[in-house]
Amino acid sequence: MKAGEVGYEDVADALVRARGVAAGLPLSYRPAHAADLSRTLDRIGALSEELVVTRQCLAGLSDWELNRLVPASLKQAIKLRESVDRSLGRTISKGPGATSVLDAECEYLQAILSRALERANDLVEGRSFVSLRELAGESGSISLTLVRLTAQSMPLLFQGRYRDEFTAELLEQQSERDRLRYVGRIAVCAWGLRKSLKADVPGRVVAGEGETGSR
Repeated sequence: MKAGEVGYEDVADALVRARGVAAGLPLSYRPAHAADLSRTLDRIGALSEELVVTRQCLAGLSDWELNRLVPASLKQAIKLRESVDRSLGRTISKGPGATSVLDAECEYLQAILSRALERANDLVEGRSFVSLRELAGESGSISLTLVRLTAQSMPLLFQGRYRDEFTAELLEQQSERDRLRYVGRIAVCAWGLRKSLKADVPGRVVAGEGETGSR
């Protein structure tokens, strides 16, 4: 699967580099001094550059999940940089502060990158729940649209997985009536599934849901 001279192998390589940079971000729930936060800001800058390269590699590639995860990771990196910058300002004025929220944001960012890399590797290896041939002629299907909207209601880290699983199971149904029944079943279960999945999202406190303060 290539677009010009760039393919999913290039995306996977870029994500490996990005995840390597992200691995050095957490501050391990200890009081953060200004020097620690400055180094973290430098790493976030390097990570953002790698994510921009990753996004460029994706240009022209059509995978739905990667085209959600990579922009989301870049957005999360920007939010994290803003949080660290605020924490640095407070640290300079008030002394070292707690870093638990920053670490939670880092953990969430790492989880996005890990899922994106897993997806890119699946594409490189040709692993997929649904083939393009199976989807041929299904683009206007109401039931297909509904199951995909249901998948999009799940937490970001699980949207691609359930989009593929719901689609594959839908295509196993023998008639449009059976498909609509299937849509109804997953719609009934969607709220409970979404709630359960939220509990499994790493870094439960993400950017915008809390701030680090000096103590």
